[in-house]
Amino acid sequence: MKRRLALVLAVCTMTGATALAANMTFDGVAGDDIVGLNISMPNGYTYGGGGVYAGYYNYSINNGPNIASFCIDFYDESANGPVTWTKLADAPVSTFGNVAMGATAAKWIEALWAQNYSTTLTADQAAVLQVAIWKAIAVADGGTCWVTGTTATQASIDTLANQELTAAENYTGVLPHLFAWTSAPGASPTIQGYIGYCPDGGMTLALLGMAFTGLAVMRSRKA
Repeated sequence: MKRRLALVLAVCTMTGATALAANMTFDGVAGDDIVGLNISMPNGYTYGGGGVYAGYYNYSINNGPNIASFCIDFYDESANGPVTWTKLADAPVSTFGNVAMGATAAKWIEALWAQNYSTTLTADQAAVLQVAIWKAIAVADGGTCWVTGTTATQASIDTLANQELTAAENYTGVLPHLFAWTSAPGASPTIQGYIGYCPDGGMTLALLGMAFTGLAVMRSRKA
């Protein structure tokens, strides 16, 4: 308990009492496949092109250990800079307007994580999970997302991602405690958002939330 609390306090204070943001270092995409991707969202956002990396998105927070996670933000590019702890349903944070994924997408992503996440996925398995996560965000908001590549591998990734998403929609098991690291207010460029994970049953997540809330209250009183 003391170690968890110390970690939470460290995350909240490393960048100073006047900020609620930590610093993210993007460490590249690993165990990935390059896919063509087509996305169309009700808010007007569209993407259609190749060369999209689907796999583990690696990052570290405040020079800590590497975290092998996945991207939840197809609006922005990978970058280093200030990020803020955010509820998964409220992510991502983008200059494209209100792009929060909502509760349904967050639940599907947690189900995808529960059923498929591991730090030892093959490149194809990691690509499938990443595409399924992007699909969850798009579909839950009434949009579309699919792999447009013509190779057998790319076609298989799209099919398997659809199967993983269907399984997630019907999942009734225990969900993990996920949150998001999203771009801090004023960050330039806007930082791409990624999944954060608490393996301790949510205790660190709860403490982190309380710590950030406390700092916010302190800032409002000073103002």
